[in-house]
Amino acid sequence: MKTEDLMAWFRRELAAIRGVSQNTMEAYCESVEKYAEWMAVRKQVDISPVLVAERNDLLEYRQHLALRLAASSIARHFSALKRMYDMLVVQSRLCKNPYPTDMVIRVKTQEPTDVPTAEQFFAIRRWFHAQGHLERIALFELLAGSGLRIDAALTLKPHHLKLSAAPIHGGDGEPQVFTLAEMAKAKVRDFIVVDHEMGCKGKYAGTIPITPNAAAWMQTYLQKHTTAADKPVFDIAYSTAHRVISEAGKHVEPVIEISPHSLRHLYCAMTYYRSMAGDRHDILATQHAMGHSNMTITSRYLRMAERVCQTDGDWNEWANGSEEAA
Repeated sequence: MKTEDLMAWFRRELAAIRGVSQNTMEAYCESVEKYAEWMAVRKQVDISPVLVAERNDLLEYRQHLALRLAASSIARHFSALKRMYDMLVVQSRLCKNPYPTDMVIRVKTQEPTDVPTAEQFFAIRRWFHAQGHLERIALFELLAGSGLRIDAALTLKPHHLKLSAAPIHGGDGEPQVFTLAEMAKAKVRDFIVVDHEMGCKGKYAGTIPITPNAAAWMQTYLQKHTTAADKPVFDIAYSTAHRVISEAGKHVEPVIEISPHSLRHLYCAMTYYRSMAGDRHDILATQHAMGHSNMTITSRYLRMAERVCQTDGDWNEWANGSEEAA
């Protein structure tokens, strides 16, 4: 059975199961396809390499995904693989199930998701700058100005980033500041580009809109910090990044519990409330900027952060590069 035939069979079997939604079916099929592509590089066979996989192949694939995805995403991928292998064995299309029976993918508990108001954000930002640690300042500005997940930001390498020192010019040759929504729609590449294969912001990620202010700080950091081509840009441990940002929340009034993911929620809210399509805010542009696969996820983010940016006027000054807001 070739991979194409395997995928057609798997799709038919999923469609026949009561209660499996179209979104779940598409996600499962996408997970199996990515696994098949990875296996094809490892094993050159006439049939689908998925059918000749062994236990160690699945364990190595988990390690491969761990470099790129959060534990919850890895668990989703392996849920699809387990379902597929179980089906193959039940229908006698496979004699032995290679899926490790002892595999446990631990998903972390939900991070604190308090989203800072403008006043709290700028207080946290002042605290970071007062510490004088350029690498942590650049990481904080990048998270707030791009919406990247912390695991994605910490795995960025120099070749993933393309920062331009030149301003964006409009049709009349004058410097032009794009709103985040406009940047998302136009896929502006004058700020930051992240390799979409990293899966940094969802399956539609490619060009990531970033605020000019965050781009400026990243440029400053990269100019003063030499990184080997095969090494991550940031030399900060995952636990350290969480600890530092959590600590920053204790230096504002009132004290708030924040995590790196709080800054992603902030970016979502800021993108939405600074975007306009006619007389409405543009949720589709926000979804694209966040890299969400469907609008439901974006709406959930906005419900949690809707109080943040509706009336705070300082966001434009900060996002567009004004240090006065700091």
